[in-house]
Amino acid sequence: MRVLLLALAALLACARLGGARGDDEEREVRVAGEPLSAEQQARLVDHARAGGLLWWRLPGAGGYRCEPWRLVPDPGDPERGRLLLITSPVPGDSPSVPAPADPADAAEQPVPEDSQTEPRATAPRSSVSEDISRLTALAWPVFPPAPANSPASAPEPAPAPSDMSLGSPTIQLGYRLAEGHLTLTAPEHELPVAAPPGTQKAVGRALTCVFTGIALSGPAGGARRLILAARERFFFSEEACAAAGFADDPPGLDELRTVGCAGALADPATRARLEHPPPRDAPDAAARLHRVRNLHHLRRGPDGALVCDVWRNRPERIAGHGRLEHRGRDERGRFVRTYAYDVGPGYLTLQGPAEFRRIELDGQRTDVVRASSCLVTRGVIRVDAAAIDLGGERWYLSRSACDAARLAGAPAPAGPVPLLVPGCE
Repeated sequence: MRVLLLALAALLACARLGGARGDDEEREVRVAGEPLSAEQQARLVDHARAGGLLWWRLPGAGGYRCEPWRLVPDPGDPERGRLLLITSPVPGDSPSVPAPADPADAAEQPVPEDSQTEPRATAPRSSVSEDISRLTALAWPVFPPAPANSPASAPEPAPAPSDMSLGSPTIQLGYRLAEGHLTLTAPEHELPVAAPPGTQKAVGRALTCVFTGIALSGPAGGARRLILAARERFFFSEEACAAAGFADDPPGLDELRTVGCAGALADPATRARLEHPPPRDAPDAAARLHRVRNLHHLRRGPDGALVCDVWRNRPERIAGHGRLEHRGRDERGRFVRTYAYDVGPGYLTLQGPAEFRRIELDGQRTDVVRASSCLVTRGVIRVDAAAIDLGGERWYLSRSACDAARLAGAPAPAGPVPLLVPGCE
């Protein structure tokens, strides 16, 4: 199962629609979501040429919020470019381009949301192109780390400075319109730093890019199925974003469901950690996590009983990075769930989850891997010999410490999928 995991990491990290088929392997790539209509595609290209905004609908503490991003098209290719977060006040006369009067036919048929049922209509086969360059200066390995005896991962990037008086940070995503879908890749963060008079300097950081999706192994000699989720919601106008209904509703003409790794920038605490790094003397769990073999997570099960789940800790050679792995069983059988982590002074950031199962599908034994692009940051409040305190949640460093907390009825989060907020799963 680990080999399949690493294969999925490469696929979901570098997947791009519309590429040429490789010589060594055939892959069937689908998107679990409606493609953009021809009207929407033409409108998006015109909107980008006019320097228009797209509004990202994001969950927040007080409900959903709408965030403006500027489309900056590539001069040589109007169907690709960059999305830049707008941090200054948005002008009231931002361009709004109507849909063309005579659109072409739609690009392709929709794919059902449930990837493990028979499709209503068969999507055309394409393949995953792996020609997107591997991200440099990763915040931590793409997803999840290789086994301990594999080559060492990329070195940790230089920490971002805490002096915010030097300028505003820049957050951006790459975008591409391909086969009826808007694909977002390459999340990046850039922070100005001190430089000699008359010059400018910034520290850039490329964030983890893993596509949210599902990979299914096929029968021997058959194509590998890769189903990418179209989950993030962008809109042509702030009004359409604010008035949007539930995510399960069919998207309207002003709504764009995107494919890719935008989830890396969805968590406010992750952005805050990049833009305002905690002080270097804040509690740091890196040394503890580098030495401990297992972590124990106290949660409340569906029946209300407190349970101590054991998570195998697989630290990397460089302290501060690693992977947590939990093996369990539920009504669907055995599973393995993992998170990659990055930990430092005052913070712990998780990437995931990824889940691995072996099931019977259409009479075939099939390995199913579900991966998520989310990054979620928790504040580290205190580190002691017994636990890591994340502010309302504690990770215990021994089974005895977790059992003592369980018997004492300590507060614990509820739900079958621990460690991550529901909006990011």
